[in-house]
Amino acid sequence: MNQAKPATFVARDTGALRYVEKSNPHNSNLQLLTYGVYELTNTDKGGTQEYTVELSRPLTDHWSFSLAYTYTHATQVSPFTSSVASSGFGSEPFVNPNDNVPYRSNYSIPNKFVATGTRQFNFFKGKYSTTSITGQFITETGQPYSFVFKGDGDGSGQTGESLFYVPSGPNDPKVQWISTTEETAFFNYLATNPQLAKWAGQIAPRNIANAPWQSTLNLHLEQQVPVWRDYRITLFADCFNFSNLLDKHSGVVDNYNNAFYTQTIAGTGYNVKTGQYIYTFNPGTLGTPSIYSDLSRWQLMVGARLEF
Repeated sequence: MNQAKPATFVARDTGALRYVEKSNPHNSNLQLLTYGVYELTNTDKGGTQEYTVELSRPLTDHWSFSLAYTYTHATQVSPFTSSVASSGFGSEPFVNPNDNVPYRSNYSIPNKFVATGTRQFNFFKGKYSTTSITGQFITETGQPYSFVFKGDGDGSGQTGESLFYVPSGPNDPKVQWISTTEETAFFNYLATNPQLAKWAGQIAPRNIANAPWQSTLNLHLEQQVPVWRDYRITLFADCFNFSNLLDKHSGVVDNYNNAFYTQTIAGTGYNVKTGQYIYTFNPGTLGTPSIYSDLSRWQLMVGARLEF
């Protein structure tokens, strides 16, 4: 697995350039900064394009609706999700952390559908006493995530951040297996994971996979109360993820719950004599998704506003 160009990170110390490197027994092309000051610069790589189409009916005869679809394509070199430069630099999925290469953004949601409908009622037959009910259904592609090695996959000193090389098959010359049992188990698993299998013989790029589609039903209720002349109070209640209130299995959001959205696949060592990676695959190396409890709960917000 060629890990791209040499990685030397420039650190500045009292105005003088110095190079701080760590020897890499797995790959002489990959050197990682072990300490020093990080020099951060801008890049012209990456960008975002969004396209939205919407069909809507304005409020007429006491009802309205809208249906919208948004497609997003977003790439970035580094998300820099950490609060400090060192972990932001070395703790994101990489082939070479110094590469100025845009990958799919951590925040890119390619497909999103939003359907909204409102119905007004006049139960109390008076001015400024309208009752309104709005329902909103949102369904969208799940959060992107990356496939990585379990542990230090390339000798960089970083664990769980090396993008995963997908063996081309049982006879891939770049890979040895610690046992035929684990080799068979891996390829059986690979057959069930098309998002990973399509990168056979390659390193799977960052954020190339998506968590399951997420769907949410929200409900908004409001009631006008006349006060004096044109003054009125509007009472309202918003229930976010309303379907989860009705069914605890509905509106659940899951993904690989860590700062950089990664799923570990297989562990690896390195055979210096043969120049091959030694793969191990078992339940201990395979990451499993978890539920985002905050996003998976129903929430209620109530309030009032004075209008005139």
